Amino acid sequence: MNEIRIKKPELLAPGGSAEGIRACIAAGADAVYTGGKMFGARAYAQNADEDTLKELIDLCHLYGKKLYLTVNTLLKEEELEGSLYKYLEPLYRHGLDAVLVQDLGVCSFIRSEFPDLPLHASTQMSVSSVGGARLLYELGFSRVVPARELNLEEISQIHREVPVEIETFIHGALCYSYSGQCLMSSMIGGRSGNRGRCAQPCRQRYEIDGKECFLMSLKDICTLEILPQILKAGVCSLKIEGRMKRTEYAAGVTAIYRRALDAIAQGKAAAVSNEDRRDLMDLYNRGGFSAGYYPGKKGPEMMAMDRPNHAGTPAIRILSGGRVKALEDLHKEDLLETQERGGSDSLHIAVDRDIPAGTVFRTGGISGLAKGTVLPRVRNEALLEKIRRECDISEKKGKIKGKLQIAAGKPVILEAYCERDARLIRSAAFGPAAEPARGKGMLREDYEKQIRRTGGTPFEWEDLSVEAEEGTFVPVSALNGLRREVLSVLEQKITDGYRRCVITDKSETEPDSGPREEAGISDRVLLTAECETKEQLRALLDAGCVDRIYADWELFADPDISLEGPRSGRIWLMLPPVWREDIRRCFFEKYPVRRLENFEGLLLRNWQQLGEPALIGSGRKIATDETVYTWNRRSRAFVKELGADFDTVPSELNRRELQERGCIGSEIPVYGREVMMTSAQCIRKNTAGCTKDNALLQIRDRYGKVFPVRCMCGICSNRIYNSLPLDLSGRMDEVLSLHPAGVRLRFTVETARETSETAGRFREILSGRRGSGTGEESTRGHFARGVE
Repeated sequence: MNEIRIKKPELLAPGGSAEGIRACIAAGADAVYTGGKMFGARAYAQNADEDTLKELIDLCHLYGKKLYLTVNTLLKEEELEGSLYKYLEPLYRHGLDAVLVQDLGVCSFIRSEFPDLPLHASTQMSVSSVGGARLLYELGFSRVVPARELNLEEISQIHREVPVEIETFIHGALCYSYSGQCLMSSMIGGRSGNRGRCAQPCRQRYEIDGKECFLMSLKDICTLEILPQILKAGVCSLKIEGRMKRTEYAAGVTAIYRRALDAIAQGKAAAVSNEDRRDLMDLYNRGGFSAGYYPGKKGPEMMAMDRPNHAGTPAIRILSGGRVKALEDLHKEDLLETQERGGSDSLHIAVDRDIPAGTVFRTGGISGLAKGTVLPRVRNEALLEKIRRECDISEKKGKIKGKLQIAAGKPVILEAYCERDARLIRSAAFGPAAEPARGKGMLREDYEKQIRRTGGTPFEWEDLSVEAEEGTFVPVSALNGLRREVLSVLEQKITDGYRRCVITDKSETEPDSGPREEAGISDRVLLTAECETKEQLRALLDAGCVDRIYADWELFADPDISLEGPRSGRIWLMLPPVWREDIRRCFFEKYPVRRLENFEGLLLRNWQQLGEPALIGSGRKIATDETVYTWNRRSRAFVKELGADFDTVPSELNRRELQERGCIGSEIPVYGREVMMTSAQCIRKNTAGCTKDNALLQIRDRYGKVFPVRCMCGICSNRIYNSLPLDLSGRMDEVLSLHPAGVRLRFTVETARETSETAGRFREILSGRRGSGTGEESTRGHFARGVE
């Protein structure tokens, strides 16, 4: 079994602001993760600027903590080559502990420019297999944050087979989609989750089968009860979600998990007090908590379908005559919510005094509410104040040890030392010679008391040895000066110990980010098509107007289906979009190498599939779908280096950005419904029970837009498609000016007739005939607008 690389589990807290980082350190975090002003997956958090980040890096190191920077968005070409170095270089020099990364191009860049900066694979990468973790380890990642959908056994398997640190989320919000595989916010409102700007449309109401609820809103996870099992699975860093929540939330949750981990470290059971449970509910819950995907189960018990936001705790029950009864102790400035379902039109009642539980009293704001209605408290002011008081960084100190030596006629010697990252750091100073006392002299306790006064420094003496001869005297001013000098030097040595140098300084170099000439432009642009149903496949084969067909893997999952014949040579196999160990095993059982030989090539829909020798070494041509993100030239080169013959352009870049990226050798999707979300949850199961029939559902949003949902029972997942298909037939001149190797049609819910007609229409356009649209409503996606 692989040994965890750190001596004890790391409690990793969210730093949504500088204030929040300081509070989490005071609350007992071992490390914090935060974003700066660029490239973080929480663009709307109170992210710190460069100078503040430097101060926070030093602060963490002085307290024996670490600071990790989120660089986990996808970067456009001009950002990667024009801004990333300038952004990271000063923080790298200053001692940044690690960066969290999603973009393979960013990974390549950091390996090249900052080779000793630890790389952590963000949960945005959705690492879900042993092969994916191994590939990242081989690429230089020291830590992976697996997909939140993995259960404990899957995590344990990665730990057993790959010598990489594992970090997982233990508390906070869950995405409905596999992280990093969601375009819902991007396609609906132009705010891309891959750019840190998710508007959370999944937390809105949707209608299915005439019923309306919060179909895609998951409860927050709480793992206090199962921390020992998580640690046993090999998780070494325990991560709390919450960079967008208030400081008191982050610090309060951190403090509770700190107590639990300390109890486990002392060999005690992970007993959770009722007070801790109540505090977590008060801080934030969506109708309770779940244990997430760790137990290996999923379904309606994980969902918060009644409301998507903080549900609070039961506070008052309405009686009659304007009277109410307090169900728990209420405090001045608490807030009570007047609408149980937490709608946007909810009103709040502010409590104007302390009220003990059981008290019957009168209050305004309850007219029209039925007798017996229970209203929740959504702000517990006394709890927030308690957290502010207990998590004040000015009241917390870093532990140091030292020795004071005083002998008559000899210089006073004060030493201080501490350990940081297995390095012993020492500081020593010499004061004036101790004088013989004229009277009784100073006692040992007097000397110790004076040296222990560390005041506004970040230190306190955990152990201070004092050797002082009787009958000596040292002026208090000299002792104070000695203490200040020793602690100042120690502080400087600690922070300086993390500084780095760079070999080359590129900060003054402006890269050429303009269009570049590329070799390999072909006069002929292929027309290719994806299909998900047998009817679509048959229609494409019969029409004969596309050059290449990408067929979904489940169409040939039955090993008795023959793949031989004169028309099968144009068929490429599309692999599963999710690549967990059970899905991987299922795929290779159905498609051994001898079956893969029947296909001209393979379309990989998950980057982890690039780490599969059976696929890359199969002798088949390899393409990557747009879900293997290649937003920049470095990521394109990286994917090619890993074995891909060509890639698919990302859907969130506009025409100018695609030109900067380069499209020669790539395929550009020009028709079809975008997959907005791939989820381990199932809307059919959560609303009506599992039917195991690969159903095609429809959900409707508050604006009346209808989104198809395909139940993929073979991989126990859902795919949610855009309400409108992409159609770039009216902008094909602009598409072709990018010189792609091919343009792709994506058929998802279309009938055989629609498939055939659309394929024929695009063939006419490519053949130089004018062609025309269908007259149906469609979208041009991000081809013109892009994302921020």
